[in-house]
Amino acid sequence: EGTVAGDATLYVDASDSSYVPSFEYGSRGTEIPMVSIPGGLSFGPDAKVNGLLEYTSPETVVIGSEVAEAVKHNLPPMDKEIASEFPRQNTTSNFVFDQIRNLVALLFVGLLIAWLAPHWIERPAEVVKTRLLPSLGIGLVGVVAAPIIFLTALGVVILVAVVFGALSLPSLTGLTLLTGMPLLGIAFGALVVAAGYLCQSIIAYITGRWIIQKVRPEWNGKLYGPLLLGLVLYSLIYAIPILGGFLQFLVVLAGFGAILHLVLATRPTQVAAPVAVETI
Repeated sequence: EGTVAGDATLYVDASDSSYVPSFEYGSRGTEIPMVSIPGGLSFGPDAKVNGLLEYTSPETVVIGSEVAEAVKHNLPPMDKEIASEFPRQNTTSNFVFDQIRNLVALLFVGLLIAWLAPHWIERPAEVVKTRLLPSLGIGLVGVVAAPIIFLTALGVVILVAVVFGALSLPSLTGLTLLTGMPLLGIAFGALVVAAGYLCQSIIAYITGRWIIQKVRPEWNGKLYGPLLLGLVLYSLIYAIPILGGFLQFLVVLAGFGAILHLVLATRPTQVAAPVAVETI
């Protein structure tokens, strides 16, 4: 509450919100108001430290420049040791658990795709094996164009809704938003699943199938074995700094390019009309 002419060195505990009840005395229970001062370090309106304010506390206190221009905070010895030890343990454990969670997600979604739509893994895998470089090129174009197309479509939906609203057509405004937004949401979800899981499942299946062919060719008859082996292998490689991220980027490009190649190649072809031949 007052002024310290020089330095101030303080040792305080953590702040709390302890409740101080009122005190009563006498037969009629006359109440005496009690002042409740919070624990820890606090400053009144006239508090001033002209030198260095150094305090040791398990928590940091916000101290304004009007109280002291130079402030130094120290942790208690035990808290300082825990604070320096916990980040090291926490960083290692978080990294391991992150890799386990990524592997579980890859296995779950990859096996789900293999069960519901196995052709979306097998057919793009054949494209990658026969057209690797074109798949990488198409995938790069697709990765760059996908967000641009999505944002353009979102802008068109909003613009059409605004135009209908300006024309006082609320029913058409609502219809545009109710149909356009869910369709864009489905498209965005499909892109996330394709880039995050399907592409990796495709390349993992190719890799696992190649390894099993070298070791146990008789196990290559099913989709699940090569897929599981490839996903586990790629999860281990993804954990390598820099190299894992670069490999994952190439995997997404190759898989996404193969998917786009199949989608663009499934256009209906025109059947030539039979030519009538006149016989003499």
